Amino acid sequence: MVLGDDGHTLTIESSTSGDGYALLTVVAGMCILEVADAPDSVSSQVEQTTALMGRQDAEWDAIEMTYSYHPDNGLSAVLTEK
Repeated sequence: MVLGDDGHTLTIESSTSGDGYALLTVVAGMCILEVADAPDSVSSQVEQTTALMGRQDAEWDAIEMTYSYHPDNGLSAVLTEK
């Protein structure tokens, strides 16, 4: 995970480092969504995303997020404070 833009952007980079790392990015991402007060609908959308859907968008309060998910690589997301 990388914090950028003077703390206004958080990038969650999926990992291909081996077994368990994909799950770790998903668990960490869901924890981040909870801390960022994402509505349950956003968490549900992330959980239901498939690799074939490509990059997805979500927005709540003052946060914009783009994300993708692949079962072998985990969650990749960029959260930006507006």
